[in-house]
Amino acid sequence: MGILKFEDFFHPQKDEEYTIITFFDNMIRRDFLDILRRMANGQGCMLCDSVGYNLPEEYDEDDEVKDCIEIWEVCGNNEHSYDLSYERFIEFLEISGKIWLNNNMIRHHFRAINKFDQETIEMFLNSIKKRYLK
Repeated sequence: MGILKFEDFFHPQKDEEYTIITFFDNMIRRDFLDILRRMANGQGCMLCDSVGYNLPEEYDEDDEVKDCIEIWEVCGNNEHSYDLSYERFIEFLEISGKIWLNNNMIRHHFRAINKFDQETIEMFLNSIKKRYLK
């Protein structure tokens, strides 16, 4: 399967039961802002990969793609969880931000954005920080 490029997030395979877009859409609506607030308050959050999402058949346990489709969940201490580093958190934030922007462009009948420059990423990150990391 190889490492996904950001463009690949906008064209998930049709046979995937849970597409990456669906996952991040749900994450933003449900859990993402709560996780931002917890991190802003200095509380740790965990990643958990044992909540029953079906992954593509060619999924490779050692592939870096794993980090892009882990399930965001505040978990108790168990063998399936590990701490989320700030660096990894920012990577997730950028990916979800790109998808959020792309979906909103489509929703408002603008051309979908497949390539994002650093300025767009910074704009999204700054808007999130101003709004939710008070």
